[in-house]
This record gives sequence, structure tokens and C-alpha cells, in this order.
Amino acid sequence: MSISQNRAVPHSSLRNQVARNSITAIEPRIGIDWEGKLDDWIDVMLHKHETANKEAKKNRRRNQTEFQDWSFPTDQLCEQYLSIVKDRDECEIRVILRAFLFENARFAPDDRILKRGIREGFEFLDGHPEYKTRLLEQIGGRASPQPGVRWALDLLPAWPQAAIDAISAYLLAHDPTLPDGRAQGLCDAISIIRARWLEPAEGDRASLHELSPRDLECMVAALYRSLGYTAILTPESKDGGRDVIVERNTPGRFDHALVECKAYTKSVGVKIARELLGVVSDEKANRGVLVTTGKFTRDAHILAERNPRLELVDGGDLVALFCKRFGSHWRERREELMRRASNDPAQAKNDHTP
Repeated sequence: MSISQNRAVPHSSLRNQVARNSITAIEPRIGIDWEGKLDDWIDVMLHKHETANKEAKKNRRRNQTEFQDWSFPTDQLCEQYLSIVKDRDECEIRVILRAFLFENARFAPDDRILKRGIREGFEFLDGHPEYKTRLLEQIGGRASPQPGVRWALDLLPAWPQAAIDAISAYLLAHDPTLPDGRAQGLCDAISIIRARWLEPAEGDRASLHELSPRDLECMVAALYRSLGYTAILTPESKDGGRDVIVERNTPGRFDHALVECKAYTKSVGVKIARELLGVVSDEKANRGVLVTTGKFTRDAHILAERNPRLELVDGGDLVALFCKRFGSHWRERREELMRRASNDPAQAKNDHTP
């Protein structure tokens, strides 16, 4: 498995990927013509969902029936919020995410589907047996048709990618029976999490250059462990041309890679890349990974293109990977992550985050 990851899918593309072969009727998108400012929408969201007085909340619900709080009312408001989300208060972000991600619920389309089933029979739900079971159990109050997904917030801020994966899996399983607006809200939640906790922040590249060579090796070992690898740090001196030895044994494939780390501000040249390839060949490893906090020369890139056993990870790639695996607060978590980079193979094998 390569340490490199695909770029994040843009918000608009993600919305378009949500299937629209729903068996539910599409609910009106109240608020789609919202003409207010983003700050106005945020103020109403906070006021509606943070009010402790239940009676006031009930009255407000009656007076604000046309306020859309299950997703962003328009793509324009969504894009505006994503552009500033890194600077917003985390409590505000959680209020919005809690509104988009729901607990066990029953939506209006569920009632319509239940009435249709009672009238015509439930054969049209044979492709959704679990949903049909929950729908029928709702009659006796034993279950809700739509299981909750708000628990994904428990993964934040430490494991943002795992939170995105959880919500994406929920969409994959439940989109056919979700109201259109609720599916839209889950997509919006994914976009918020990605923009807030996964996109590199200003100063991340500079933070890489604050790492000592050994710190960099420890961070890279922690990165591989987060991917499910056993990662062993070699001695600081006489490392044999590789700083971290990583292995992962999955059914049908054993991956054994040698990782060389260079805490450089300058570009890493082709000579170092060739030396790593030689060590990979001598030790009969699957591949070699050359990691730097800087960049690579053109000749190094050409060598990597010609040799599939060589992978190059520059500073930009490394920052993106740290954000993806450890969240945007990886800089604040550096000491913890480096401390966990033990040479104990047993611990190294089991010490990985989602």
C-alpha cells in the first residue's frame, strides 16, 4: 500500500456523487432561495440549537418553520462557510454538525412509505430488509426507521478521516431511504470536517522544518502505524540507509518497505534516491519510500517514474498525510505522536489510530 493518498473530493463534486435513486419523495428544500447573509443563517442556527429553554425552543420552532437547518440552504452559503471554517469557533462548528448529523429519527417520508406499505403491501421494500424491519417496529415504538449518525462527532477532532469514512458509509447504506435534504446535510457535514480538520493550514510547512531529523523519523513511524503497519525505527547512527522499517501482512499481500527520512530545506537529489533503491534491492524489500520536509530535484522525480519500487513524499505530501491521519491539530499533538513511536515491535503493531 502506498503512503500517498488521493486528493480530497471538492464539495460540489461530493454533492453530485450522492445517489438520487431514493425510494422516498424529495422534500421541498425550504430555504433554497435564502437571501440572507451567511452570518444571519449562523445566528439563527446557534439561537435555535443552543437555547436551553424547551418551551422557548418549541415556540421558536413554530415561528421559524421555514428555516432550513438540516443542510446549507444554498451552495453559495456552503462555499462561503468552507472558506472561513478554519477561523470559526469550534463550538459553533459542532452546533452546525449536530444539526446536519441526526440521532435515531423518523422523517416525513418514512410515514408516507409506511402508509403506502399498509395500503399496497411491503414488497417494494424487499431490497431494503433492515429498513423495512425498523419501519414496522416503529409502529410499536420499538425502533426508529432511520438510525442515528451523530455519533461520528465522537471521532473529532482526533480522527477526522475516520469521521468522514463513517458518514460516507452511512450514506452508502441509507441514502435510498433518506429524505433528499438529509442526505444533502450529510454531504455538507463531510465538507465541513474536511475543510476544518483535514486541509493543511498556513504554517504547516514551516512546522515541518521545526522537526529534528529524529523527530521526523518518529512522526513518519507514527504515520505508518496509523495506516496499520508495524513500524520500527532504526538506530540514529549506522541505520543502514533506512530510518524506518515498515511491514504489513494482509491476506494475499505482504508489504515490506524501507523508509529514508530527510529533514531538509533544500531539494533532495537523485544520488540519495539511487542509494535507497540499492538498499531496497539488497534487503529484498517490496519498495523504498524517500520522505523529505523539502522537495525533490527533477532527476529524482525522473528516477521514481522509471522505478515503481521507489516512492517520493515531499513536504507538501507529508503535511497533507499528517492532516488526514492525525487531524489539523497534528502540530499540537507532535509530542504525543512521537512518544508513541516506540521501538517495541509488539506495541508498534497495535498502536494505530483509525
